This record gives sequence, C-alpha cells and structure tokens, in this order.
Amino acid sequence: MQIGIVGSGNVGQTLGAGFIESGHEVMIGSRDPEKADLVAWKDRVGDGGRTGTVAEAAAFGDLVVLATAWDGTEAALALAGADHLAGKVLIDATNPMRFTTRLELTLGFEDSAGEQVQRWLPGARVVKAFNTVGWELMNRPTIDGGPPDLFICGDDEEAKGTVAELARELGWDVFDAGDLAAARFTEPLAMLWIGHAVATGSRNHAFKLLREAHDGPHQ
Repeated sequence: MQIGIVGSGNVGQTLGAGFIESGHEVMIGSRDPEKADLVAWKDRVGDGGRTGTVAEAAAFGDLVVLATAWDGTEAALALAGADHLAGKVLIDATNPMRFTTRLELTLGFEDSAGEQVQRWLPGARVVKAFNTVGWELMNRPTIDGGPPDLFICGDDEEAKGTVAELARELGWDVFDAGDLAAARFTEPLAMLWIGHAVATGSRNHAFKLLREAHDGPHQ
C-alpha cells in the first residue's frame, strides 16, 4: 500500500517508519520536504520512504494519515487538497489541545476533532486512531502487560477494518469504539495519558481494556 502522511513531526515519522517496516511505501508531506530531520528520516528508513509537499503526499497515498498539531490542521488539509483525499481512508491521529494556564481540550462533550475533520473533508473516510498514546510507543509497543489496545472509531466499517489491519501490523491489539462520535471519548484519553506522563516523568505507558475473551467489539 502507498501511505501518505500529512504532518512531519515525531508522530508522522514514527508511523511512517513502522509502515515501511511492514512493507508499505510512505511519503511524508511537509512545507519543507528537504529539511534536515526529514532527510535524516529518509536515510534511516531506506527506499520505502520519501518526502514531498503536503499535496504530493496526499495524492500519493492510497491511505492518508493526518498527524498535525491541532492548530495547524485546517491549514494543512487545505494544502493537501480535498480532491486528493476524496474516497480515501484518512487516519486522524490529532488531538484538539491548547495550552492556556493548563493543557485543555478545544473540543469536547458535543464535538470532537475527528468529527470536525470529517466535516472539513466530507468525501474522505475518516477513522480516529493513534491519538491515545505517545509517539514513542506507536510502532511495535513493548510494554509490560502488552500489547496495549488501540482505540479506533469511524462511520465506515470497511475503513475501520483497513486501519485495524495496519495497527495490528504495528503490534497493537485493536478495540473498535464505535462510530466517529466516539472520538469525543477517545480524545480525552490523550489528556489522561499526558497527565500521567507529566506526573511520573515517564512516557512508557498505554491503555488496555480488560475483557472476557470474545467479549465486545474487539477486532
């Protein structure tokens, strides 16, 4: 599969490397495709990785990952171009956070970033995923009690199945949390994850839902 990534930070680079390890081709899109850290990323991942503009990455991908800081997401999607994303599975890994006197969610209760992304891109098949853990554990997480669960949600069952398969390739168990409105619940989990990281000084933790075998929408 060809995978485009919109967002060139730690999340995009880590997921990109993981997908390449699984045999996929990846293009990371950036306003500056030749900046030093992306050149270094290409050197690390080898022939399966390339960089381009945001629009080029969106056009390249059979599936596209959205891995931007929330305050830059709408602008990044404008650069990507809705026509390049129409009909494609779009993994939304964003979290709608802002810093005031403390870290806060900018959306919640009656809305979510996942739903907002879907409104911006009505032709895309948005699946919320990879937003409940730090980038260090996104690719083949090794942790006591693992593998952890990746919570996904979306309105398109086939798209969720595709994302679940990719997640399992990266070493995750997958829990289908329901339709895209469930992002209203999974996005606050990122706040809980960050709060624990700050309190303990460690980023080596992830969530797992304990359940009886074959109980619930576990993929």
